[in-house]
Amino acid sequence: MGKEGVLKAIVGVVLLLIVLATFGISIAVLVEVVNINNKSNNNVNPVNPLNPGRILLI
Repeated sequence: MGKEGVLKAIVGVVLLLIVLATFGISIAVLVEVVNINNKSNNNVNPVNPLNPGRILLI
């Protein structure tokens, strides 16, 4: 019975690590998305000088 308890503990720890890893990855992705959105919002201001270039490219 002792070995089964150890195996259950190891499986529990592994599952906890997997859950924590998934949460960490999801949080990191959310932070990166927020940073990308902030960068795009910051780049919205100087878009006006780029509009004539885009019109010329068209």
